Amino acid sequence: MRHPRLFCDPLQPGVVRLSKEEAHHGARVLRLRKGHAVELFDGKGRVSPAEVLRIREGDLELQAGEPTRMPFECRVRLTLAVAMTKAHRQGYLIEKCTELGVAVIQPLETERSVVRPGDGAVEKWRRRAIEAAKQARRAWVPVIEPVRSLPRVVEEFGRYDRVLTADARGDGAPLSRHLCETENGASVLVLIGPEGGWSDAERTLVAQAGAQWIRLAPTVLRTETACAAVCAAVAEDAVTRQGGGASGRSGVPTS
Repeated sequence: MRHPRLFCDPLQPGVVRLSKEEAHHGARVLRLRKGHAVELFDGKGRVSPAEVLRIREGDLELQAGEPTRMPFECRVRLTLAVAMTKAHRQGYLIEKCTELGVAVIQPLETERSVVRPGDGAVEKWRRRAIEAAKQARRAWVPVIEPVRSLPRVVEEFGRYDRVLTADARGDGAPLSRHLCETENGASVLVLIGPEGGWSDAERTLVAQAGAQWIRLAPTVLRTETACAAVCAAVAEDAVTRQGGGASGRSGVPTS
């Protein structure tokens, strides 16, 4: 039997109290009562069985067991650096990429970005990622970074084992080819540009910094569709090459 899931960070054995948001979700949405069993997760790979001890308005107290460390769900750790879409499509992007196993989402400011999100938007995305991780029964919640400019992200290319850039012009090899050449546990950065495409200066910048071009589809994709396509390819790679999944069979290091 699968128990309801609640987010708890930090997660430790013993009596724990949840945030107001999680307490409300447990009491009002899940309608938990004293004695009910739940599963807690901290979004950093640790999960724990727990039992509801007390519920009051805005307060949910549980007895948590010893946490179990779970491996990362996918074979590689994917960071998506993405020029964010218009507001009404941002939630979809965060939700679907979380469900499919992304490790980090880096909102990107480019020359042709249609929106430049503020701190409030980033915090909203983080909450959306937690909710999506609950639904997908992930042990890991993707890190949502503050918005950064493309040149700033390019400066950090050296942190990754492989850097790829999606190209709407149709240049580059399929993502699957690069994944076949990538070792277990590798960190992969994929850049997704705005719907207006990369400027010539940006194309030159990322190419000179060592990024390789990839093609995702024979058609032109919306930004959020391109992100989902990348994450789906990484998720399928985990299943076909390592038997990965939330049961912890991916073989990817846990730290």
